[in-house]
Amino acid sequence: ETEGDINSVAIIAQLKTRQDADKKSLAETGRIAEPVGALTARVLETKTPEPPKPQPKPRKKTEKKAEPESKPAEFDATGRMMRPESDAALDPTPLPERKPLDSTFRPNILNGINNKDVKKVIKKEEEDKSFLYKDTTNNITVGIGLMLPNTDAAKKLPFTIEDPSAPGGERPATDQEIERAFNKVKAKPHTSGKLASNFDPKDDPKLDKLKLDETQSDRLLEERLRVDVRDLRRKFPAFDSAPVAAQQALLDMAFNLGNTKFQEGNWPALFAAVKAGDWAVAARESRRKDVGAERNDNIRKLFEDGAKQQNP
Repeated sequence: ETEGDINSVAIIAQLKTRQDADKKSLAETGRIAEPVGALTARVLETKTPEPPKPQPKPRKKTEKKAEPESKPAEFDATGRMMRPESDAALDPTPLPERKPLDSTFRPNILNGINNKDVKKVIKKEEEDKSFLYKDTTNNITVGIGLMLPNTDAAKKLPFTIEDPSAPGGERPATDQEIERAFNKVKAKPHTSGKLASNFDPKDDPKLDKLKLDETQSDRLLEERLRVDVRDLRRKFPAFDSAPVAAQQALLDMAFNLGNTKFQEGNWPALFAAVKAGDWAVAARESRRKDVGAERNDNIRKLFEDGAKQQNP
């Protein structure tokens, strides 16, 4: 029953009682003790009060712990993001090194130039090859001029190998397969008049069909360029303030020659010109013996453009 039903029953009961009393009073005194309307109003006013609602318990005040200040991401010499010390303490597992990060989320290789334009200068001179081959100095190379000194260096790369039973016809190569393919290329001599194409497994069934994906090749190029820029900044403290074209020319030479060969003892006149900011002299001193005429001309023009950028 609802509260309204209970009140109605009570009113009816009291009215019946009151009627009996009124009849008695009328018989004895000749008048009614109390009007029925007043009685009804009084009964309605005296309905059962609602129980008090429970009050919510006061919440305990908790002091908010101060959060440690977040530090900006740091990168090592190769441009790879470094693990924060706090994370390293919780998780000693080293960060993966086999697959470089996408350049979209990386800082620029050279200040003021997007990574695509920086890599374009190198790609213009270095053809991207997905297979292992020997360069002009018999170094095992892959991708965009990435020299592999030994099988351990090759095993760090995400090679795939042709396998008809695998989805898509290829799968990740094992370390043993990478080592076998490396040694086959190492043992094969150059053919007169042919360089990299001599080692294409499509033309030589004796070679294993090992492949480096173009996307991975591009990322590895970027990682290598970051190392070269680090070395250039060490050799030339004012490198970042040099004209953009001159920076690109120096980066091409560092990439092509390697850190060991691109030293002041081997290039005294060029190094002196770069340190003096004399880009016209640097252009004349940039010619390499083991590089084609077209590449030498392109780099000379970049140094000359650097002179124009410095003195417009």
